[in-house]
Amino acid sequence: MATIYRALVGSTKDADQWAVAAYNQAIQTSPNDPTLRVDLGGLFYFAKNYEIAEQLFQQSVILKPDHANGYYNLAKTREQANKLPGAVLAYQQVLRLVDASSDDYITAQKELNDLVDKVNEEQAKIAKQQPTTTPTPASEAEPTPAEPKKVELPKEAKEDVAILDQEPENPQLASESAVLTP
Repeated sequence: MATIYRALVGSTKDADQWAVAAYNQAIQTSPNDPTLRVDLGGLFYFAKNYEIAEQLFQQSVILKPDHANGYYNLAKTREQANKLPGAVLAYQQVLRLVDASSDDYITAQKELNDLVDKVNEEQAKIAKQQPTTTPTPASEAEPTPAEPKKVELPKEAKEDVAILDQEPENPQLASESAVLTP
């Protein structure tokens, strides 16, 4: 049912809420399935709710530490949320888990290289903007900017997500092949 509702998101009113509810029900039925969390995380990712998406992808890799797809989605989410060091670490984990001769490896390696280039460019810009004068004491330093505003889900969807805070019953799962999907 969750897959059907997910396919209707964008074309049917409240399909996103139905999909979230169906995934939560599936997670209750099969609490050790990391794929359900990746699929549900994808809904939140596409809704630009990166905080919840990141939590779901983290849960998927806790349940299955060799779940390359979970790490890949975690990397993409952290990248979108501008948590670049965490994104780099997740991409590195993907590269450890997938076959080096696969297309998935090539894709992840390219995305990691692009991300590292982006981080280096940002650091270079910051270094150029730094004044060459003596550093300002901490008491006179400017306050750090506020966090960007997070996208909020409707109340009903938030209630459905509450189940995600529960700990999985058994984090040991059999190995499965990964398919990289953002």
